[in-house]
Amino acid sequence: MRKNMNLAALAIVALATGGVAQASTIVQSGDWNTPSTWSGPVPTFGENVTINGGFTATVGSNATGSYTTLYNGGTLALGAGNLTLNNQLRIGMDGNGVGSLIRTGSGSFHAVNDWLRIGGTASAQLGAGDIVDSGFGMYGTSTATTVVGGSVVTGFTADND
Repeated sequence: MRKNMNLAALAIVALATGGVAQASTIVQSGDWNTPSTWSGPVPTFGENVTINGGFTATVGSNATGSYTTLYNGGTLALGAGNLTLNNQLRIGMDGNGVGSLIRTGSGSFHAVNDWLRIGGTASAQLGAGDIVDSGFGMYGTSTATTVVGGSVVTGFTADND
């Protein structure tokens, strides 16, 4: 009986939240793991992340997130920490097509089972230890810049739509 009540409670929570991933949007530049950097919770492996123009999220210690988008000039800085995303990293794919992935330390990122997608005039500095499980994509009339240093592991091929 208690097991059935627990399952019912879980079903109610799932329905109430719509089964949709949480979302966190940057509200000021700061460290990824600092609550005041975000409008919602500090992103975790199941939460979608938006980094808007004029702001920089710095990965100073190990961090996680899900579908991450850099809009209108937003910047993701890989510092000393490693970033693991449960979905794709999209740079410059929306808005005015700019955004940057930069390196300020020895950190790396891993797009688990998904893509690194770059559009517009966005830029990405890829380095040793970065893992993109599905591949790279450059989209639209992209003049994006990708700098690769060290060895980047990808599980698929590049795409250009």
